[in-house]
Amino acid sequence: MNELWSLSTKPTKKRLHEIFYEKLRILGLRAHHAKQIYTYAESVVESARSNGGKKPVLKRLTARIDKYDYMLDLENRVLVLKLHNNYDVRLKLLTPRERVEKFKEWSNYELIVKYANGEFWVSIHFNTQGES
Repeated sequence: MNELWSLSTKPTKKRLHEIFYEKLRILGLRAHHAKQIYTYAESVVESARSNGGKKPVLKRLTARIDKYDYMLDLENRVLVLKLHNNYDVRLKLLTPRERVEKFKEWSNYELIVKYANGEFWVSIHFNTQGES
């Protein structure tokens, strides 16, 4: 955000890619994550500028996770997140089994990971029609 805010003109998509893609890939982020990060940063900066606001500061870090970056196993109440550099993290879902049973036949379409107060929280959104 800081780097985008300091630019005097709005960069093109190509210029955004040139500035940020390699920097983010060096950090070990997957290609589609890198693009999502700089695209999101651009939209936040553009919104702040158009509203005549101050330089944006991110206070709550939240990320939407693509379907191909996780595997949800409701039967065993386990969520596997695929991280950068081919690492996986297995998370045990803390929700009661009765709650899991309610959503078993539904299709999950979005996963949101939030970092707040030193803790990570995961929200799984479902669709009743079974569509993604």
